Amino acid sequence: MKTRFKLFAVIVFLTPVISGNGYAHWPWDGVRVCTYESSQAGQRMIPDGCGGAFITFQDSRSGNYDIYAQRIDSTGALLWDPEGVVVSSHSSSDNNPRIVSDGAGGIVIVWGWVQLFAQRLDAGGNILWTANGVPIGSIPGTERDARVTSDEMDRTIIVWSVMADGDQDIYAQKLDADGTSLWAAAGVPVCTHASYSWYPDIAHDGEGGAIIIWQDYRPITYNVYAQRIDSLGVAQWTTDGIPVCAQSEYQGKYEIAPDGSGGAVIAWQCRPGPSG
Repeated sequence: MKTRFKLFAVIVFLTPVISGNGYAHWPWDGVRVCTYESSQAGQRMIPDGCGGAFITFQDSRSGNYDIYAQRIDSTGALLWDPEGVVVSSHSSSDNNPRIVSDGAGGIVIVWGWVQLFAQRLDAGGNILWTANGVPIGSIPGTERDARVTSDEMDRTIIVWSVMADGDQDIYAQKLDADGTSLWAAAGVPVCTHASYSWYPDIAHDGEGGAIIIWQDYRPITYNVYAQRIDSLGVAQWTTDGIPVCAQSEYQGKYEIAPDGSGGAVIAWQCRPGPSG
């Protein structure tokens, strides 16, 4: 029998609905985000700027995973279709959605595992770009591990890894408000070193570009590397990135955040080895 997973919003993530005594104003077991009787997974959420949140998730109601979205207000009420808004319904499965504000009251969602796509929705849940999303990048291989941010002009910057011919590289792309690619059509290379480079993360630099980090097997263990891409998609640091930490210990579980001055703050975990 197929196991179904339901999607709920947990109250503690939305502070406006917590009373002064610390008790939640919503039901103790959360608010149902999607009412459809199917399996939902891979949920991501960002604030909507009005005390509520935008949520994106995978949904298996068609037999494959498709991408859906929902908006919830500060009282826990669903603002869009109770069954969610369809973001993508390709014939093959779509998964691993990521979400960022579009700077105009709506959102941009990026998803995919073999081919990446992006879609923009306004505050009312209306689809603004091509049905099922605009394709991101065109490097032959498996595109995955997408992460997304926005610049000070509210343009979307996306980074991902590409696996092909036994190698794994990092690429990036920038989209304008219409979903048009602003950098090279295939994406700009962030790291194409002859090593495994994967699981990128990204933070905007406040100047139209971004600082990108990733895990890189160079030379004998997984280290954290970084690169800065300017507003035109040009790498600003050493080709294939600079080591953030190149100690002999394995580095993983890293995070990056903008520092507000054009740089970034990076945190990671060190341990003796990949299985340590």
